[in-house]
Amino acid sequence: KIRKLIKEWQELKPAISGLFGERKAKDASRLMTKGCALFLQFLFWSNGRPVCMEGMEEKIDELQVKPVNVGERLQFILSHLKLYHSFLQLGELFVEQEKAYAKYLVIKNRAF
Repeated sequence: KIRKLIKEWQELKPAISGLFGERKAKDASRLMTKGCALFLQFLFWSNGRPVCMEGMEEKIDELQVKPVNVGERLQFILSHLKLYHSFLQLGELFVEQEKAYAKYLVIKNRAF
């Protein structure tokens, strides 16, 4: 499931980048919403939890495997979907979460 999410993001990323390049921020923001949804799924599933929209900020704070300041960064992205900087930030969150999850898996496997 997680690999599929990452693959979906990798396929979505060039489309978003292209729309920002064409200065079609409104169209890009629609795809950014999808990208944010993929990231939230990735964030929660990589922590072995279902995505829950109610009390999202508190639930994110409780997660162990996550990028630094993920709550604040996500808040910025969601508030500014039409900004190219938000797109870059979302891409960085994906990269950081992939690394954190890989580290978690290595540590988890060593424990057994």
